Amino acid sequence: MRQLPQTLLCVLVVVLGASLLGPASPAAAAGCENRSLRPTKSNIAKIEKATRCLLNRERMARGKKGLASSKTLRKAAKRHSRSMVSNHYFQPHRRRR
Repeated sequence: MRQLPQTLLCVLVVVLGASLLGPASPAAAAGCENRSLRPTKSNIAKIEKATRCLLNRERMARGKKGLASSKTLRKAAKRHSRSMVSNHYFQPHRRRR
C-alpha cells in the first residue's frame, strides 16, 4: 500500500472527522471557496481553509461558535499523523495462522 504524505493524511483525517457532522446544506456550503477540490500536495492550504469554512458554517447553523486555526493544534495533528503513518495504523492486519 502506498503511503500518503503526513500533511495530506492529516487533512484527510480532519475531513473524515468533519463528515461525522452530516452533509453540509447547499446554502451553507455556497460561500466556501474551493469546497469541491480534491486534496493534492499543492493545494493543502486551500483544502484546510475550505474545510474550516464548511465546518464553521455548519456549526453556526446549529448555534455554535466558529472554529479558528491554531498553530498548536496543527503541530499536534501533524505529529499524530506522522505517528499513524510510522506505526502503520492504516495497514491491513493479517491474521496469524
